Amino acid sequence: IEQLRLRRRREHTVVVGLGWLGLPLVESLADAGRPVVAVSLGMDAEAVASVRRSRVPVVEGDARDAAVLREARVDRADSLVVLAGSDGTNAEVALAAGHLAESRDTPLTCLAHIRDPGLCQALRAEELGRERRTFHLEFFNVAERAARLMLEEHGAFVLDPGPATIGVVGGTDVAEAVVVEAARARRVRLGRRLDVVVAGDPAVSEGWAGRHPGLRRAARFRHVAGPPGPLDDAAVDALAGTGAVFICLDADTAAIAAALEAAARIESIPVIVPLGEWGGLSAILTSGSATLRRIHPFMVFPRILDLDVLLVGTREILAK
Repeated sequence: IEQLRLRRRREHTVVVGLGWLGLPLVESLADAGRPVVAVSLGMDAEAVASVRRSRVPVVEGDARDAAVLREARVDRADSLVVLAGSDGTNAEVALAAGHLAESRDTPLTCLAHIRDPGLCQALRAEELGRERRTFHLEFFNVAERAARLMLEEHGAFVLDPGPATIGVVGGTDVAEAVVVEAARARRVRLGRRLDVVVAGDPAVSEGWAGRHPGLRRAARFRHVAGPPGPLDDAAVDALAGTGAVFICLDADTAAIAAALEAAARIESIPVIVPLGEWGGLSAILTSGSATLRRIHPFMVFPRILDLDVLLVGTREILAK
């Protein structure tokens, strides 16, 4: 039956990878009734079983192999989203798809996730200079897109002519992207530096500066105590002087706990919490108490891992 579904697939989306990014995207496409084929690289048996229960065809194999992409009917697909894991693997899958697309009459849009922000920018710049008739390749970074949306919604103060300070709790990819995007916008628009209060290990911001050489010119950092330990009084005082606090921790439970602590101890400052899942625990953040109204959950998967959002493309993002 699965092979029959595969043979009938056309004008569909192929999603490569069923990890923490790929599985939610496949599920959302299937729930919306959109035709989709999943490609598993063989490391996610539970995810494969879950997808198959949703009657989504799954091809198992190395997507860098053209034969595997052909089995997923990439030659007849509208789009290909590559979320296979490592940046190197994702780039190789995109390259293989580009070769297959050369024989197409209509263009294939390929969206490849690149976790390293510097590499993502370099690959974008390289691709923008190419003209391909049958293959449109876009490189994207989930953390970067999440940061831009959160700053659009809660970071207008960054562009105020006076001093501007943001608070960041944690050191995830999203935390890095928030700081880099906010500092870049302020530097480009106003020629001014951004002040950043980081609650956590000082080595985190050193890593950010190492990956973004211009960050030291665009931002000033102050470090206070934070996760994995609690926020002490000095940390609370420092975060209270910011325009917004971004709670960026790997585990949703830890992020929610930190957001509740920050909102209870810091008055009138919005607390933004990027979260990976939406369930009963995170739903408490939408209740109506004064403290909780200062907490703004940002659901990464439904906001970013939406095919229509992803298809906005690099060119439109750069145009903004």
